This record gives sequence, structure tokens and C-alpha cells, in this order.
Amino acid sequence: METQPTKFEFLTTCVEVPTEQVDHLFQMMEMARAVSVSTFRRHTNWKPVARSLGYAVGRHAKGLRMEQDYHLGFYRSTWKGAPCYYLDHSRIEHIFVQPAGADQAE
Repeated sequence: METQPTKFEFLTTCVEVPTEQVDHLFQMMEMARAVSVSTFRRHTNWKPVARSLGYAVGRHAKGLRMEQDYHLGFYRSTWKGAPCYYLDHSRIEHIFVQPAGADQAE
């Protein structure tokens, strides 16, 4: 029986990255590849972050949805050598990583 891969969890934003780790942030952005909003959603636990940013989440929720906001960017990259996804919202990167102990294979 195949198990569902563990979703990437929110780690931090770029503005919260300590100064000594800024090189990891630059490397993540340099190596990034754009992905679709559906790919980002499929691989991350995105709903809490979307709600915190004011987006409508859920089938019947009213308001702006992430897929309607053309100012957003969705990316796959690496954070400290491990796979990650990030959401670019107003030039603030919201970084998602696999939880500790999660299977690294996708």
C-alpha cells in the first residue's frame, strides 16, 4: 500500500532569516524553478499561510483566491541543500520544507 508523501510545511519568511543564513536565501532564489499554483498546493500545507495573508480558502469562502492574484509566484528550489517550495508574495518569500524525519524521495 502506497502512502501519501508528506507535505512540505511552512518554515519561515525571508525577512525572518538570520543574517548568517542570507546566503542560503540567495542560493534558493538563484536555483528556483517556477511551478503552477496547483503544483504548489499539491506539495505544501499552504492553507494556513494563505489565510494569514488574507486569501479565501475553502470551497465556499468569499474573497480573493491565490490563483486569482497574478502578483504571486510559486517556486521549487532547495533550502540548505534540501528540496523546498516557496511562495513569493510582495517580494517576501514564504519557505516550505519537508518536516524532519519525512521521506526525502518524491
